[in-house]
Amino acid sequence: MNRQHRARGFTLIELLTVIGIIGLLVALLFPAIGTARNAAARARARREMSSIDSGMRSFRVDYGRFPLQDGTEEDRQYSDADYVNLINSLRGNNPTDNPLRNAYLDVSESSLENGVLLDPWGERYRVAADWSGDNRISATAMSPHPEVRGRGVAAWSVGADGESTPRDRHIKSWEN
Repeated sequence: MNRQHRARGFTLIELLTVIGIIGLLVALLFPAIGTARNAAARARARREMSSIDSGMRSFRVDYGRFPLQDGTEEDRQYSDADYVNLINSLRGNNPTDNPLRNAYLDVSESSLENGVLLDPWGERYRVAADWSGDNRISATAMSPHPEVRGRGVAAWSVGADGESTPRDRHIKSWEN
């Protein structure tokens, strides 16, 4: 009897079929993973903006003013340079503005770059405050957003695209 031994294994067609199915599954799952990551980033931004809002309000209770508020009563959006000082004041690292060195903002170190709080997309948060005390933040301070009523603090992130417009893509603390 002459028996031929056939090598056991997979044929090329079987291997290509399995690779194709795996590729198809990855292609179907990839958008879902991106959507989940974006949702997580937006949730982190909302959480950090809520911390900024809460920290600013607590600072005002302790000092009778917002961080860096100088005597003017004009509502204000914190500029790039002021933003660094704002975050340092809220974290207790600015003894000139926060002599008690109370920490009003507690965020993870992964959210900080050189001590500055950045949103999940690497941009600074935009923060405006009601320095006039009329329970609204003027449109001038809210640029590019319209006036916000019923809040002492408003914070927003320009989002993943990093653009200041269109405003409807921004993540806003007053629309949670």
